[in-house]
Amino acid sequence: MMKPILITEDVHFIGAFDSAIRTFDIIMKTANGSSYNSYLVRGSDGVAVIDTAKLEFASDFFTRLEAVASYNEIKYIILNHLEPDHSGCLPELIKRSPGAKVIISSRAQGMLKALLKSNISYEVAKEDLSLGNKTLRFYNTPFLHWPDTMCTFLVEDQILFSGDIFGSHFCDQRVFDDKVGDFQYAFKYYYDHIMRPFKSYALKALNLLKDVPIKTICPSHGPVLRTNPSLYMDMYRTWSQEKKSSPGGGGDKKVIVFYITSYGNTGLMAEKMFEGLESVPGIRPAMFDLASLETENMINLLEESDGILVGTPTINGDAVKPA
Repeated sequence: MMKPILITEDVHFIGAFDSAIRTFDIIMKTANGSSYNSYLVRGSDGVAVIDTAKLEFASDFFTRLEAVASYNEIKYIILNHLEPDHSGCLPELIKRSPGAKVIISSRAQGMLKALLKSNISYEVAKEDLSLGNKTLRFYNTPFLHWPDTMCTFLVEDQILFSGDIFGSHFCDQRVFDDKVGDFQYAFKYYYDHIMRPFKSYALKALNLLKDVPIKTICPSHGPVLRTNPSLYMDMYRTWSQEKKSSPGGGGDKKVIVFYITSYGNTGLMAEKMFEGLESVPGIRPAMFDLASLETENMINLLEESDGILVGTPTINGDAVKPA
């Protein structure tokens, strides 16, 4: 199916579905595949394309685009994020629509030149852009999860084109959160692997957007969130809150000693480190053997700690690799 999908009047999904991908960016498993979401907004005075698609899916992207607009109608090409899965079709789109202005965040300027390996004309997203009866507004949301990321808000329809934030690697051509299968696992898994290391920036973005009247969130991956977008934003806020308290800790600083040991010697060193830490007023140490510590628990401990020490034996001159 190569037909564009109507999001709301004058707004279409023109991206691509990748049902076969099973590993994304090396670090993530994608049991449900993924999607490369691109959107087209039509106004009374032109068309805007928001993000493109991965180069391997150029045919899908351009087929859907051509079904709802001609290239000479495109006034703006807006890039919320320049990672190749969202900008792969950009060079060809520029060729086909030479009259369009490329709109990027201020942090994306050097990245755009590196991506295209040439200088092109572009504008930095600052003021609102008009499509006649449609208005596009920009919110800088850096490090979610690249330095260049931003969100685009369609004022009249109250649609937030959010980039990677609020996304999920979940391929379902029914598109909408109230139509697709259960994707809650994929939504949380995506947050944990992509956004969790940048949760302080996620909180800043949530605060920036808290008074924006959002009816629909159109992310760059996964389902369009139209039934209760504030629910997904609240999930992000809950997951991103600082967790530095634990029972019985008082005001002590929490320091964790992580270790792995082969013949017991590194374990003895870790015990000595623990004893030294325990002798310091205001420090409350804990010690964990990495060989028996699950990844999720380790991540929680890292986030809750004020300091960490790591001990490992060497195998062929290097630290022990994860099992």
